Amino acid sequence: MTERDRAFPFLTGLGVSLGLYTILPIPVPILPVVLAVLLGTVRYRHGEIVWLGERHTVAVLGTAGLGLFFGLSLAWIFFSPYPGTPVVAAFIGLPGGLSCWFGFGFQRWAERDLGMRRGSESRWDVRS
Repeated sequence: MTERDRAFPFLTGLGVSLGLYTILPIPVPILPVVLAVLLGTVRYRHGEIVWLGERHTVAVLGTAGLGLFFGLSLAWIFFSPYPGTPVVAAFIGLPGGLSCWFGFGFQRWAERDLGMRRGSESRWDVRS
């Protein structure tokens, strides 16, 4: 890919949220990871289905894992004493939002060219 895929972090977070929404009564978070990998790495472009590659798959796995761990932990700590619909929304939205946020960082790693070396100069450092 020559250009940055702008939908990657958003679709990863959406996959985690949709997976949590569909398995709400079942406490096994494997479906959110599967949906995140499917939505995050498969695209339909120019009439054909395109897979973004193994680096994007690893990035989605890391993103979904971190988002689920931190999101469900924070939702459990802060929202578990309160019953009702906003708590369910927090248990669905917080891991999805955190997965989206982690997706921005993991996307840079996934789209980095392995053969390209980073230069020693910096545009922010006046001494280089």
